[in-house]
Amino acid sequence: MRSHLCFLSLSIIACVTWFCSCGHADKLRAEKLADTIRKLKEKADFRPLNEDEAYAFLNRYYLPGLDTLPIKRKIFIYPLAGVNFKKRLKDEIARLEAEFNNDTTKTRKLFFDPPDFPLDSSYKWDASRLTNTTIIDNETKFTNGRPSTAELHKKFGSGYMIISYPLYNPNTKILQFRQWEENFSWCGTGRDSRFVYERVPGGWKVR
Repeated sequence: MRSHLCFLSLSIIACVTWFCSCGHADKLRAEKLADTIRKLKEKADFRPLNEDEAYAFLNRYYLPGLDTLPIKRKIFIYPLAGVNFKKRLKDEIARLEAEFNNDTTKTRKLFFDPPDFPLDSSYKWDASRLTNTTIIDNETKFTNGRPSTAELHKKFGSGYMIISYPLYNPNTKILQFRQWEENFSWCGTGRDSRFVYERVPGGWKVR
């Protein structure tokens, strides 16, 4: 009888220890998930760069590079829409939470923005603030804000850049923007480019 009670007591202690251990492990996993999501939010916190800084950045770091190209300093008046970091963050959080909950239907790798070039018609570049730069003017509203190559060529011909407004993350001090090269002689891949810079004392450096 005593041995039976002893065995029962040991069994109960083992079960309690196991449940406590599992509870502690689950708590650690939850804390790790929360910490990962917090860090992701910091990394995804991109905002439009201050307007004065945006024009200063383009004039000093971006536009001189166009002088080496056949198109020179020709910019489309509307900027490209920048990377949708809010959507990226939402998708990545959903994936991490699915993994945490062992939901195998949602743990596939999520692919982000397609390489299209929707325009942001709510903003126009100010030619007077861009050094020695020609702005390709346009008042035409394209369907869904997504002009086809044929529409662009019909209206404006070719030989200019469409660039996005610089986005900046104050947490990581990272800036990034995109460009789309619109030129008849350059076709296929390579038109869509992304640039990443880091804020350093006195300016910016390429990452």
